[in-house]
Amino acid sequence: MAADAGLAAALLAGLLGGGHCAGMCGGIAGMLVARGGKGWRLALCHHLGRIGSYAVIGGIAGTVGEVALFADRILPVQQALWWLAQGMLLAVGLYLAGLWRGLRHVEALGGGIWRSLSGYLPRLLPTDTTGKALLAGAIWGWLPCGLVYSLVVTALASGSGAQGALTLAVFGLGTLPNVWLIGSTARWSVWRHPAMRRVAGLLLAAWALFGVARHQQWV
Repeated sequence: MAADAGLAAALLAGLLGGGHCAGMCGGIAGMLVARGGKGWRLALCHHLGRIGSYAVIGGIAGTVGEVALFADRILPVQQALWWLAQGMLLAVGLYLAGLWRGLRHVEALGGGIWRSLSGYLPRLLPTDTTGKALLAGAIWGWLPCGLVYSLVVTALASGSGAQGALTLAVFGLGTLPNVWLIGSTARWSVWRHPAMRRVAGLLLAAWALFGVARHQQWV
C-alpha cells in the first residue's frame, strides 16, 4: 500500500508540476524541436530518453535504499526515510505554490553532472534521427530539477532498485503531457497563470498531508 501511495504521489507531482516544467524544460524542449526534432516520432524519442534517465536515477536511489535497509530490523531508518519523503513532497507542493523557494538549493546539487553531460548535447544537433533524439533526451533527463530530486527521496525510501526506477518513471510519465505541449507549442499558456500554479502546488501539499494522516491510522 505504501508503494502504491508513492507511485500515486510521483504521478501527481508530474502532472501538477507544469509550471515548474515550463520554466525548467521549456527552453531545452523548444531547442530540440527547433533544431531538427520535429515530428511526433522524434519528440517521443526525446521524452523516452528523458524518462529513461529519470528511471536510472530512481533505480540508483532505490538500490542505495535497498542496501541501507538490507535487514527488516532497521525499521527506524525505514521510518525516517518515509517521513523525509513526505516532507520533501510537502516542500514540492509549497514550492510549486510559490510559498517556499528552498527547493532551488536542491537543484544546485546536480549542477556538476549537468555541466559534464550538457557539453555533448550540441554534438547531437540536429536531432533528426531516432538514435540522436534518444541520446539527447537521455542527457535532458539529467537537467537539475528540484522535482526530480525530491522524488529521489521517495525512490530511496522505497528500499528497492526496481521500485525506485518505477517511481521516477511514473513521475516522468506524469510530466509528459505538460512538457510535450510546452515543447511543441512553446506558447502553452495554462501554467503562466499564478493562480493555476498556486492551486496545483496546494493540491500536492494536501496530498502529502493526507498521506501522513493515513499513515497515522496504519500505526
